Amino acid sequence: VGYGWLTPGATWHLNIKGAEVEARAAVLDLLHLLSMFDALYSGESTPSRCDFTIAGNREASLIRNSAGGWESSGTEAVDASERLTLVIDRCGSPFAALEGAGDADLIVRPAYLPVELAGEHTFESGRVPIVTDDEQADRGLRIALHQVFRKADFRPMQAVALRQVLRQQDSVVLLPTGAGKSLIYQLAGLLMPGVTLVVDPIVALIEDQVEGLEAYGIDRAAPIASSLSTPEEKRQLLVRVERGEYHFVLHSPERLQSPAFRSALRALAETSLINLAVIDEAHCVSEWGHDFRPAYLNLARNLRRLGSDREDVPPPLLALTGTASRAVLRDVLTELDIDRNRSDAVIRPESFNRPELQFDIVRTTPREDALAVLRGV
Repeated sequence: VGYGWLTPGATWHLNIKGAEVEARAAVLDLLHLLSMFDALYSGESTPSRCDFTIAGNREASLIRNSAGGWESSGTEAVDASERLTLVIDRCGSPFAALEGAGDADLIVRPAYLPVELAGEHTFESGRVPIVTDDEQADRGLRIALHQVFRKADFRPMQAVALRQVLRQQDSVVLLPTGAGKSLIYQLAGLLMPGVTLVVDPIVALIEDQVEGLEAYGIDRAAPIASSLSTPEEKRQLLVRVERGEYHFVLHSPERLQSPAFRSALRALAETSLINLAVIDEAHCVSEWGHDFRPAYLNLARNLRRLGSDREDVPPPLLALTGTASRAVLRDVLTELDIDRNRSDAVIRPESFNRPELQFDIVRTTPREDALAVLRGV
């Protein structure tokens, strides 16, 4: 589509070789993903009809229905020259000769290389907020949730927070532990072009977030931490950050005071976008910022200044916390310069009750070994 070989709104004719079993499901998944972006951004990237041939056998076409979904239809005769031919070459290495490729337009092969592959990630226009209503946006977001994280539906307030981010609005999300706060920024970051900055207070949380992303197959996450062993390793990582090769860059608030890191972010903003600035464990802004980590008090200003695009528009700010009292929450809003008068500035559940948790007290007498009872429990 990007190269203009397939035209949105027209009929697509695909000829797929080498993926007989999963080809139809893969095409349908792709159409659902493109429909999701159209639903969110009121765009036009899907065909009106997709006619495809698998291993030389004509398959039923897929046509777009009035509800935005896809359903099977009868095939139409089409000249072979109008088909886009994709060959899935499972056994060929990246360096093997192109023998028997025939009329292939695209050849897909497995690559087992001892080097990290560079990514091309540039975006030159400004920030694009979603403009659809809540119901239509939620339909699109559920498709992305199914496709990326394989979850059936959102937990309470997740979709509300996602819509807020995609509409380029700053917000504080106050949800209890286990409510899925991380998924909010992960899915939002993937649905917007550019790179997501995530600020965590300690190295253990940075590593935990990276492991969580990798569990879903998202390996373009860069942990900027003191655990990087050599200066050359740090330099190479910053070069890749500067080139926009990561989807997520995780770091501490103090890292924004590093000249090398600040320079990498400003260079990144010249070719791509910092699409979202996330402050994880945002209560630390109040509880630690006034005490022993003053970098938290300049965090919002640094994120907005260093994350601004070429039109000087800052990224939306998403503060996540599960343990903020009312006083701490007011202080977080003040320090992050988020308008407290906005009704949607703070996203929180109707209740913090946790019906899935149970508490029991087991009393022991002085004669009993409390540790033995504990082990028994």
